[in-house]
Amino acid sequence: MARNTNLNLLVVGVVLGMLMGTPLLAPAKEEGKSDSLARRVHLINSLKLNVYIEKKFIAVEEKYDRILQEALERINKSAEQLEKLLSGKKPDEGKLKELTTAMAADQDILVNTYKGRRDETMAMLTPAEQSQYLLLSWKWQQQLLAKYGNQKTGQQDEEKKVKPK
Repeated sequence: MARNTNLNLLVVGVVLGMLMGTPLLAPAKEEGKSDSLARRVHLINSLKLNVYIEKKFIAVEEKYDRILQEALERINKSAEQLEKLLSGKKPDEGKLKELTTAMAADQDILVNTYKGRRDETMAMLTPAEQSQYLLLSWKWQQQLLAKYGNQKTGQQDEEKKVKPK
């Protein structure tokens, strides 16, 4: 069960990270920011948090949004550099290793950010609020995956049609 939960966290973290950070999905990145704010408002309203907890909740959200954004920017920079290196005839293996290590570390930050945000938020909530928070968060994630997953799948399908066989 714990392994399944960790796998789910990894998948959700990576998918959300990709949606917010992939250069090819710049409109999705902007939408991702508005989705994050909409999620925050939805959770605050649904949980009916008191003013003190609401302020703490917002501080945690902002902290992890900042960490996430910084990691995504570094991942995008590393990805661009890797693509340039790999497009050459004989890429510098040392530089490849350095960029690969940096990119993997930032991907770990994405996953850990998701878990850290959840854990810090849960610590400030009552057991009933924790349960509601998890359910609301899960439903929200499913909506985002459906929304962006369909868009990305459609985009890939269009790319396949354009490519000559």
